[in-house]
Amino acid sequence: MAKRKAKGSVLVIGGGVAGMESAIQCAQLGFKVFLLDQAPSIGGHMSQLDKTFPTNDCAMCILSPRMHEVKSQGNIQLLTYCRVEAIRGSAGNFSVAIRKLPRFVDEDKCIGCGTCTEKCPVKIPNLFNLGLDQTKAIHQLYPQAVPAVPVIEKDVCRYFLKGKCRICEKLCPTKAVDFNQSDDLLMLNVGAIINATGFSTFDPERIADYNYGQSPDILTSLEFERLLSPTGPTGGELIRLSDGKVPRKLAFVQCVGSRDATLNRPYCSEICCLISFKQAMLALERGDLDEIAIFYIDRRAQEKEGEEYLVRLDKEERVRFIKGKVARIFPDENGSLVLDYSDLEGGFQTFRADMVVLAVGIEAKKDATSGLMDLETDPWGFVNTREFNLESSRPGIFVCGGARRPKSIPGTVLDSDAAVSDVCSFLGLPSRKDQAREGEKLVAPQDIRLGVFICRCGTNIASVVNTAEVVEFARSLPGVVWAQENLFSCSSDATKEMAKTVREKGITRLLVASCTPRTHLPIFQDVMKQAGMNPGFVSMANIREQCAWVHKKDPEKATEKAKSLVKAAVGKISGSRALSFLTSPIVKRALVLGGGVSGLTAAMTLAEQNIDVVLVEKTDRLGGRSLHSLEDFRTGHFEVHFNKLV
Repeated sequence: MAKRKAKGSVLVIGGGVAGMESAIQCAQLGFKVFLLDQAPSIGGHMSQLDKTFPTNDCAMCILSPRMHEVKSQGNIQLLTYCRVEAIRGSAGNFSVAIRKLPRFVDEDKCIGCGTCTEKCPVKIPNLFNLGLDQTKAIHQLYPQAVPAVPVIEKDVCRYFLKGKCRICEKLCPTKAVDFNQSDDLLMLNVGAIINATGFSTFDPERIADYNYGQSPDILTSLEFERLLSPTGPTGGELIRLSDGKVPRKLAFVQCVGSRDATLNRPYCSEICCLISFKQAMLALERGDLDEIAIFYIDRRAQEKEGEEYLVRLDKEERVRFIKGKVARIFPDENGSLVLDYSDLEGGFQTFRADMVVLAVGIEAKKDATSGLMDLETDPWGFVNTREFNLESSRPGIFVCGGARRPKSIPGTVLDSDAAVSDVCSFLGLPSRKDQAREGEKLVAPQDIRLGVFICRCGTNIASVVNTAEVVEFARSLPGVVWAQENLFSCSSDATKEMAKTVREKGITRLLVASCTPRTHLPIFQDVMKQAGMNPGFVSMANIREQCAWVHKKDPEKATEKAKSLVKAAVGKISGSRALSFLTSPIVKRALVLGGGVSGLTAAMTLAEQNIDVVLVEKTDRLGGRSLHSLEDFRTGHFEVHFNKLV
């Protein structure tokens, strides 16, 4: 890929997993990054998930640190509630017109207190929860949103419709509500664009015989995910929306809008099987179920550890896999849902369930932004890329994640990193400057004033651990001058409040009892840095995995163990030392082991970034397994493409 004399900045369109990963990696490499999303906050589809497979980790506990990094990374300018109006110019020098829609709330003044939402008299469907419950005309997209600033829905706001109300404006303590805001037009000049616009899901109303929309107990997989979530319409409680009763029989219907030529959706959406397997496991944990039936064509567990995940479900006696095609779903006179399906012998059988989950397929996103980029797509609307990189048919625009094809979260992250690598090959690596770390107060070891924050994590922790009791216990420990609960300690408004508390209370050591430090420690280190303190004076106690998860059926034991972990962490942080920062030179030379397609592509990409490469192949020929491949399944005869690569 030839380098060009180009603008050294990058526009990333889409603020989901793909967009955030692309933006963070570009920013860390030294590029100026503009991250744009049409929604009021970043997070994408992952922000709506309860858990992720195959570990069943809390989705938000994985996502929040990345959102926090986006917010705190100095090279990223976040443009939310924005849409692209025009893309002009060419590779290396794009001119992009952007319309920023009015929130009617000043982002600089808002402190995220939530008073406006609480007092607003107008209720509207909550689109984040897919219309399963209600929110207010002024609302924050979700509790951990970044930015944590609400938006007023102009088309339903009583003031905009009738010229009266303005309760939110009167009660806002910082006078952040501004009804005079209007659209703002911005112009950006960037060298490259990364299309991370994501995907849509199939609308099951297209299959009339499934009667989706006719019964509140027939849900899509994403709606069911919201039902399982602590921030969902039922607070994570598994109940029927029709009558509030706990379902005893649950049915999953696979390949709804996938692998179906009659709907022009002949492809597999790749992740639907594992989503249903995960949700079946979670349903068994949340509800008192007698039986779960999973109707499938083929069971596909394509991800790493996916087969082991399936084996775990196979061992569950209450789960029954039924190979067959569901023809019709309808409610009977007793409120049950009847599923007529064809079996392997070609006959028809019937299954009755209290709730049905439709595993809807992944579709290409069709919006104005996609049309403005004018990119070549496959027959189903997914963006095509070149043979050995992720550049689209329009030079200088790269594609990753669900915009390119259906992908899992790990696959999306890898895709995003590959797109960033291609951007580096295209623009060239920017010169990097060492970032000075200033303003960190070095506290003397004897000056110990501990602040302890116990996280409820919605209900992930608080449904098992008595967090209020743990807070009271923490207050009795030596050196502790402040202890409190947080609903979500990793949310942007919570971290802002924690930094404020550290300053006001003179806290010199910070302990957060929440989830794993593997993902969240950098967030709370940043809290200390915001407060002017050294980030070494932070410790965490993992009361989610080591207490709430391990002892989920014994709340008393989980609570006592949480106290013990907090006490141990207090002792540890009391003796902590300040972190010092070192710099080390990097040798710009890489070793690539393996001369197959992956190795050759990696070597070429590194070489295009002016990095010396040593490629090692144990055989006497390059090519690896591709030497035995007659055809590439997507683009035809493989030898032609391989020769280009060599």
